[in-house]
Amino acid sequence: IIPPQEFLSQTSNMMDLTTISQLELPPTADFHCHLRDGAMCELVAPMIRSGGADIVYVMPNLQPPITQILQAHRYHETLTRLAPGVRFLMSLFLHPNMTPETVAEAARSEIIYGMKLYPAGVTTNSQDGVKDIEQLYPIFKAMQDSDLILNIHGEQPGATTLRAEAEYTPVVSKIHAAFPSLRIVLEHISTREGLEL
Repeated sequence: IIPPQEFLSQTSNMMDLTTISQLELPPTADFHCHLRDGAMCELVAPMIRSGGADIVYVMPNLQPPITQILQAHRYHETLTRLAPGVRFLMSLFLHPNMTPETVAEAARSEIIYGMKLYPAGVTTNSQDGVKDIEQLYPIFKAMQDSDLILNIHGEQPGATTLRAEAEYTPVVSKIHAAFPSLRIVLEHISTREGLEL
């Protein structure tokens, strides 16, 4: 590891930053994007490009949540109409009635890249979320086999705000132990326990 002062002295000859009056970065990706629906969606979706992104991973916790492939396709069509220069990577809201067949069909859809696990009642529109992780093991197996991503809103229901993430990490560890090839993203981590998972 190079100390900051040494790094700055080594790089100062590369580019004279005092002569730069403008810096333009290429568009990037936003892998956690809430676009909602209705009037809010119509307001925010067209602003994605001006916000610096041209690829977004769309969160499914609408009202009602995006749980079916047809819903994801319709939402994708709406978003593409509102922001035609953006690539929308869709996800489905995990729920107890999902089947391994739905997972396989989602993987073939060419627009769905993952599934989002919301523990029941921990965030906006998550009242229909997951209460029993083991009930979803057939879904996790199908996701692993189909190479779909499991995105997790990692908060323990009933825990205090400052402990909710740390108390949920054993659940994430349990899923990983049971499905070691399943790609898992623990989203918006804010604790040491989440970071060290």
